[in-house]
Amino acid sequence: MSIHRPKDHVEVYRIKAMAADIHEMSGRTGRPDLTAFVSHQILRALDLRAGQTVVDVGCGDGSLLRLICREAGPLASHSLTGILPTAEEVERLQSELRASWPGLSILQGLATSIPLPEETADRVVLNGVLLLLKDEQEVLLCLRELYRICKSGGQVFLGEVPDVDELTKRPYRDSITAWLWWVLRTQGAKEFFRRSRQVLRSFFGVANPFIIVPKRLFSSPPEHMRTLLELVGFADVSVSRHMEVQPDGQVMPSPTRWNYTMRKG
Repeated sequence: MSIHRPKDHVEVYRIKAMAADIHEMSGRTGRPDLTAFVSHQILRALDLRAGQTVVDVGCGDGSLLRLICREAGPLASHSLTGILPTAEEVERLQSELRASWPGLSILQGLATSIPLPEETADRVVLNGVLLLLKDEQEVLLCLRELYRICKSGGQVFLGEVPDVDELTKRPYRDSITAWLWWVLRTQGAKEFFRRSRQVLRSFFGVANPFIIVPKRLFSSPPEHMRTLLELVGFADVSVSRHMEVQPDGQVMPSPTRWNYTMRKG
């Protein structure tokens, strides 16, 4: 049986690194279209220039880094670095990238302890990671790390920060059966049958591992998040709704998540 109950989100992604489909490391099971959409949104927000150094903290399956290599033209590949929390993820992504993208650098580190010197990057990305941190103290440690590794005048993109606890509307907790019924009620029969098949295939060990994730997410209203960013020292903080693409191709604003761009003065 390939069903797991990890104790924290780092362990979640350690397990995801074992999946047959490397896209599991993005955290968006079954939605490579959403990962591609979000990566394009981030790339547009970064406004990259030739030769700039980019660090993607929590780079998942490397989608954004590969997109930059394909579309950012004259950027040197050696200026792109991804950070992942576990050795298993680093090894999996390095083996995936080695043949086609040998210049990409993938390092092991946490968002609260990034293994890079001060003033390393012109552009720093942290997308879909802040909400996985334990509390505001960890969030501040993370923000200070982003500030530390960013060059003076450089830009940070901070994405998918929820303004409320998204789990309050998901009362299934750790019950797979209750979760499937919630999927049926909120997402319809097609998604219910897809997810049911996913559970059965995982149960018999013929698919990606099924992970019952810890029920804890960090959230912050934009007003408070802006205060934290300015407290750390960031300037020119800009806030916008996170945009998502639905399975039918419809682009919609997230009801709960926000993106932030800011500059290190």
